[in-house]
Amino acid sequence: MAAITLIEKAGSCEGVSLRAVAKQAGIAAPSVYPHFADRDALLLAVLQKLFDELVELRTKAEEAAGSGAWERLRAGVFATVRFGLERPGHYKMLYEGRVISGLSDPKAATFGRAIQIRVVALIKDILAATPGREAEDAERLSLLLWAATHGVISLQINKPTLRWPKATTLVEELMRALIRPGAAAS
Repeated sequence: MAAITLIEKAGSCEGVSLRAVAKQAGIAAPSVYPHFADRDALLLAVLQKLFDELVELRTKAEEAAGSGAWERLRAGVFATVRFGLERPGHYKMLYEGRVISGLSDPKAATFGRAIQIRVVALIKDILAATPGREAEDAERLSLLLWAATHGVISLQINKPTLRWPKATTLVEELMRALIRPGAAAS
C-alpha cells in the first residue's frame, strides 16, 4: 500500500494525502478517490492494516513460543518491540501520533484492543499459576506493561544517540518487575 510506504519514509502521516498516495503508487490522483472518500478513510485503512500486521506478528510469535503463558506473553511483547524498532514510522503512527484520536470513525477506538485483551488473558494465566496472586488486577498490570514497553520503544526511536541496552533486555526486566512470574518462568 503506497500510504504505508509514505508513512515509513516520512516517519509520520503528516505528508500523507490522497494525491501523495497516488503519486507514490504511480497512478493519477483521481484514481484514488473511488477507493477512499477522504484522507481520514485512507488513514483508517492504513491503521487497520498496520494493527492487523502487528496482531499477526504477535500471534505467530506466541504460537512459536510454546504453551506457557509467560513464554507466550514474552514472545508477543518482543514481537511488538521488533515491530517498533524495525518500523518506527508505522509504530509512531499507531502509538505516538494524533491520528487515531483525530478520526471520527468509531472503529478507530477499537484499534489495538485485541492485543490488550490477549495480554490481559495471558497475565491472568500467569497470576493464576502464582500462589497468592490470583486476585491481582490483570487489566492494570497489562496497562503498566504497555506503558513500560512503549516507553522503551519510543525512547530508543526518539533518543537514538543514547547508549541503550538491548530493547528486549530492558523490556524483559520491566516485565519481570511488573508481572513477577513464578519460578516456572525463569
